[in-house]
Amino acid sequence: MLGRSIRRSAQGLKWEYTALVLPLGATFPSALSESWGMPSVRLIKHEAVPDSGSCEIRFPDGRPSKYIYWDDLPGRRSIRPGKVDAAVALRVAKIFTRAEQRRLDLGLCD
Repeated sequence: MLGRSIRRSAQGLKWEYTALVLPLGATFPSALSESWGMPSVRLIKHEAVPDSGSCEIRFPDGRPSKYIYWDDLPGRRSIRPGKVDAAVALRVAKIFTRAEQRRLDLGLCD
């Protein structure tokens, strides 16, 4: 499950996602990571320029953030290899965020 909030900042709109992994048999209100006092992996979508931006995956344990860059204009996307459109970038970022949150919840992080 992914919680979502939108903030407006000087750099543009930011979408923040928080990954929540629910244990078996837990109900949603009682299983929030914040209510347990556990840190959560954060997914922040940056869009300073229209149709272009990045998804930042921020780790609570001090590791450097991971960025996935996206661009919805095919002409600009071809200039820099490795960029994808916003839908693909967000899907990949959500999958990675959930996996990292699960590793953190299970204590598998180094």
